Amino acid sequence: MGTSVNQLIRDYLEQRCGKIDPAEYAGEFERLSQGDSRGWKFNREELHERP
Repeated sequence: MGTSVNQLIRDYLEQRCGKIDPAEYAGEFERLSQGDSRGWKFNREELHERP
């Protein structure tokens, strides 16, 4: 097929999960790094909850 196994897996995951937009993730990182969490607060108890 002329394609590496790595590329086949990457293509499969992109089809299953949707195409990742690096600009969107960069914008989200920038927003969060400036302290704009849209009201979300870190909660240690929730982090350690077991289902």
